[in-house]
Amino acid sequence: MTAVEDLTDRPLDEATSLAEADGWQVRAYEPGGMLTMDFREDRINLEHEDGVVRRAWVG
Repeated sequence: MTAVEDLTDRPLDEATSLAEADGWQVRAYEPGGMLTMDFREDRINLEHEDGVVRRAWVG
């Protein structure tokens, strides 16, 4: 299983594929994007800029 921290600094498509292969629901967004505040244990959030993941977190 890929650690959440290992998804940062990867291309968005690669990080998304790795996360989905591990069973995560992926929510990708750009900095400043609007997000709901509901917490989901099965979701990983990927903040990306210029096609590269800058931050990854569960919820």
